[in-house]
Amino acid sequence: MAGLHVKGEVVIVVGGRQIRCIAASSPRRPRRYGTNFIDNEKDHHLTYFKRRSSLTKSSTDLSTFTGGKSAIVLESESGKKSAFGAPSLNAIMDSFLSDHNPNLDEGETAKITHLQDELFRLEKR
Repeated sequence: MAGLHVKGEVVIVVGGRQIRCIAASSPRRPRRYGTNFIDNEKDHHLTYFKRRSSLTKSSTDLSTFTGGKSAIVLESESGKKSAFGAPSLNAIMDSFLSDHNPNLDEGETAKITHLQDELFRLEKR
């Protein structure tokens, strides 16, 4: 068992025979302190997409477990945009924009409508 840390030993009796089991785990990775920018472009790109997936999963879990609503809008360094909402991005954005901007004029309302349409197109991809 090279590379494994032994946690303990358990003896199980099955059909009158003793079976020895050793509980083991992988060695711990060193704890990472702080965050740093990833210089390697390939790793940078890969990390962005992995963390994006993790963020959307966490958002879905939060919505499922608590009944709350969550929305995420991201733009990668390359300019690619993505949006996610649980249970529905459009409903959350409409609610947020109407609650936080009660005194909008027609020009601002048109801009908001345009942005909502753009988010809807992103969701359909």
